[in-house]
Amino acid sequence: MVTNGQALAEMVRNADIEARWVRLPATGDLGPGEVVMEMVSRNSWPVSSARDIDWTSRARRPASTGWNSTMARQCVFCGSESDLTREHVLPDWLTEIGLEFEPQIHHVGPINVLPREWTSKPFRTTVRMVCGNCNSGWLSELEGAAKPILAPLIRGEGRRIPYEDQALIAAWTCKTALVSMLISSDDARLAGYGVPPTEYTALYEQRDRMEPLPFSQYWIGTYTGDRRGASVWVTPFVIEAKGPGSPPDIPSGYAITLVVGKLVVQGVRFTTPALQVDLVTEWGFLDIWPPQDTFPWPARGFADDDTVDRMNQTKTFVVQEKGVQLSPFKPATELPPSKLEGGDLIRLPLYCGKHEAFYPAALAGETLRTGRQHVFHTSCECPVGYIIRTESDGAHMKKWGDPAAIVEAYEAWPGEEYAIEDANGVFFFKEEQP
Repeated sequence: MVTNGQALAEMVRNADIEARWVRLPATGDLGPGEVVMEMVSRNSWPVSSARDIDWTSRARRPASTGWNSTMARQCVFCGSESDLTREHVLPDWLTEIGLEFEPQIHHVGPINVLPREWTSKPFRTTVRMVCGNCNSGWLSELEGAAKPILAPLIRGEGRRIPYEDQALIAAWTCKTALVSMLISSDDARLAGYGVPPTEYTALYEQRDRMEPLPFSQYWIGTYTGDRRGASVWVTPFVIEAKGPGSPPDIPSGYAITLVVGKLVVQGVRFTTPALQVDLVTEWGFLDIWPPQDTFPWPARGFADDDTVDRMNQTKTFVVQEKGVQLSPFKPATELPPSKLEGGDLIRLPLYCGKHEAFYPAALAGETLRTGRQHVFHTSCECPVGYIIRTESDGAHMKKWGDPAAIVEAYEAWPGEEYAIEDANGVFFFKEEQP
């Protein structure tokens, strides 16, 4: 996720920055006489590691999605207040079809800035917002019907996908994405996290059809990356006119990107039907909803990890209508812009929306001048740890999670470690190799 862009880049270019860069010895201890380069100017940055400042200025949230405090005690689909049971986010039958069973990092999000990331044995995460009748009834029927269709796709086995199976794949993806959003806390949903509760009731009302929600499109492709054991992202978007103008105040819909095994499915759901537009994907994924024709699997559309990152950010859609574009709903997907302070320090809002970190403007300036990317880690009081990389278009949070795990990930990150030091302290980072 980009946290600062062109405006900040221009300020950094114009800033008068001083920094002394020191190469760290293999032991990680700072030693004398190891100056690699000096950037000549006349200021010093005031803070080296102000990581845990309480920050009350937050990204603007979308209007209430319609959740209320009583819904935590109701079935999210049918509204029943009795016999709430645990529903798997990703079904436990996935453990029976030959996928790796070692603990893996799982992802879900982001809606309203903060994605969810956790490590567990695959396909064991559950949510307790579904009644027994729904869980053992139509949801169980959907899983039972989907399993023999999805299992060979997830394993990457060759087959043909007939017309009648495509609606079921799309319906299962729609249901799985909605359930994944329930991992958030009650407070988070009340604050606007997630999709409107009417999405769940709408799916319940059409439960006998085993189709995705209306005003939707779905595509299927083959996952060729190696970073994801299971990943579900739901990202709100807007349909807007190209060119200058005020962006819409509410989302036009949301995009779904689901990866499991060798299968990747991407879908869009237009929650404002009047704004539905015809879309295609950049990567040649095959349409499964509305269904087109029988086609062979593996699909010709391939997605590595970088492509999935772009899919998660809704950057792979091409709108077929002239003069309009699909863009992420920025109040939900982007943090407030970073700020340059005192000419030599960048204030960086963090994913949690409550805290911020600081890093030297010299680091951003070096990236802008040379194109070299730099990585550092920080943490906040939530507690969440972050690995952040400076890139030409801003600082990107590349990994987040348990602070101790983030420190380990930083230590294993490829690249040579350096430090920027001045009278106030030392800032450690790594320079990635080109």
